[in-house]
Formats: sequence, structure tokens, C-alpha cells
Amino acid sequence: MIHEYAKVPPQTQEEASIDWEEVKKVREIFNSLGKAVKALKIYPEGNPVRERFVREMKEGILSFLKEHGSLILWIKRAEMFYQDQVVYSTPVKEENIALRLYGDGIRELQFDEGLTETEFMNFLQVATGAYEASHDDAMTLLWEKEFEHIRYLVVEESGEGGPPVEIPPK
Repeated sequence: MIHEYAKVPPQTQEEASIDWEEVKKVREIFNSLGKAVKALKIYPEGNPVRERFVREMKEGILSFLKEHGSLILWIKRAEMFYQDQVVYSTPVKEENIALRLYGDGIRELQFDEGLTETEFMNFLQVATGAYEASHDDAMTLLWEKEFEHIRYLVVEESGEGGPPVEIPPK
């Protein structure tokens, strides 16, 4: 006896263009980011747990960049998106770097191949609020770092509602 099973409805054009393997890799990278953020806040510098989580995140992003050339993330309120899919979200407000970046006007992040360890660590420190004593927002801190392999799109707070401003690498 032959059974005919219900067919899955065809994907929308948008769903068909999503590379689910890439999305999975990016989710894994940002799962590591969540762990790294917690570790940076809990453990002192040099602690093996802290170093492991930071290393996992760094290795994941560098591997992705080597394979794909760049990683572009869109930032909305408290989440980060890749190919219109949520790849980072955490309900803990104090640990949510998307919320921090969004609140400071950053709407898009782009990491490019060639990202150095120094750039990665500086980005991680800015994103996690390690420079909170400086009273500068994340956008200013990113700009001061003069990243070569990290770009971001900023929405300036102005009553005019103009277009976002892309900050190119120096």
C-alpha cells in the first residue's frame, strides 16, 4: 500500500533565499558571545573560563569570515539578525549587547575578513560596556577605536529623521 503524505507548502521567495547553514553558524557564534559577555562580567582577566568563552567566540567569527568574507548583522531593539533570522537575543537586560548598541543608535554591524584579535577584543569590550566609566556611548567608543575591519550603521538622534549614517573603516 502506498501512502501519500501531505506536502510541505512551498517556501516563500524570502525563505528560499535564506542559507540556513550560515544562519546556524552565526547563531553558534552569538551563542558563544552570550557566554563571553557573562564571563567577562563575572571572571577576572586571565581566568581560564573567561578565556575559553572569548576564544570560542573569536575562533567562530574568524572562521566564518574566512569562509564568507563578511558578516552583516542588523540590530533591532534587543536582538541581532542575520538573513532576517534572529541570531542573538537574551532576556537579561544587563547582558544584552544588542540593547546597548541599539540604544546608542547602531542599527547594523559588519565584520570583514582580516579582523584582528585586537579589533575583536576592542569590539567585545565596547559592546559589553567595559568602558562604562568613560560615559561615552557605544558609537563614540567604536569610532575612537578606528576599526579597519568593522563597520557600522548609525541612526543619529535628530528631530529631522534623516537616513542612517554609515561609518566606514578608517
